[in-house]
Amino acid sequence: MGSMMVYSILITAIMGVGNFMERDRNQGLITLLKITNRNLNHYYISICFWSLMMNIFTIVILGTTAILINHVDLSTMQWITILGLVWLGQIPLLLLGIAISHVKRQETLTILGNLITFPVAILSGLWWPIQILPQWVQNIGNKLPTYFLNDMISSTVNNAKINWNDVQGLGVWIVGLVAAMTVGTIITRRKGRLARG
Repeated sequence: MGSMMVYSILITAIMGVGNFMERDRNQGLITLLKITNRNLNHYYISICFWSLMMNIFTIVILGTTAILINHVDLSTMQWITILGLVWLGQIPLLLLGIAISHVKRQETLTILGNLITFPVAILSGLWWPIQILPQWVQNIGNKLPTYFLNDMISSTVNNAKINWNDVQGLGVWIVGLVAAMTVGTIITRRKGRLARG
């Protein structure tokens, strides 16, 4: 159940958000927002809110299916913790989706989205237990944000303590991606100023 939740978040963030934002950019919405002096932060917040709502909807469906078919019995606190983890865990994936949305062509974006989504799902143990994969694959997979999120959800479902390394791992991904996107934005703005000046 946890792996399916994380896989759904991965697809929504990389394929959904990336395509959604690329379409908005190509249709001129971003330019319009810049011209009208609208704060782009509101646009990005609305994208994140949309993604969060989609992921909550997915969790409700997967959770209901798990309860009705597999007789999964989790406490209210466990479900609340899972929702909180989904909120936290989707941040690095959303940042990746936002980053790849800057690809100019739809075809390239689709290929890039597939090249990220499916290998990440396999490497981080969402499709098969990571323990059955070769050691070198495990060494890569256990450093991915999807692995950290899946491990935290699994710990919650099994009434175990959440591994602090998972929280730190997600934190490193979030800080690293925010820093990379900030640097990228600064470079893009400087290039724009140089081109105009």
